[in-house]
Amino acid sequence: MTDKEETKPPRLKELEETRRRIAELETAVAERKQAEEALRESEERFRSVAETAIDAIISADSHGTIVYWNSAAETIFGFSAEEIVGKPLNRIIPERLRKAHLEGLERVISTGETKVIGQIVELVGLQKDGSEFPLDLTLARWKTESEQFFTAIIR
Repeated sequence: MTDKEETKPPRLKELEETRRRIAELETAVAERKQAEEALRESEERFRSVAETAIDAIISADSHGTIVYWNSAAETIFGFSAEEIVGKPLNRIIPERLRKAHLEGLERVISTGETKVIGQIVELVGLQKDGSEFPLDLTLARWKTESEQFFTAIIR
């Protein structure tokens, strides 16, 4: 401490410390707002790309629950996002292929071994009305700190 600081009344020291803390908080709030805005803009860019794609983009978690469904998926499968997000993927997989799908999902989760990720695979999809149709699927896997996800691009 300098002699000048030592001679300041305790109330003045407290006031200066409070002002310093307020300035730090204001800076932290401004930085947080800037980060939130950057995140919002990034989310908008992703959504605009995904929602204008002509291919279906569907993401599911490691339990096979649909977490994202774009407008092309709505058109191709006949389910709105509101109807299908939160539901199991087996709603769009024909009955005869569900066992193989579950086995593949379990294998990827437990061992990391995959036969389809990064490949174009010809399969059959199930529309809302129960009709089947041929499709080409490209599958990718991605992770967060706590979960694994899969995103399919379908045409």
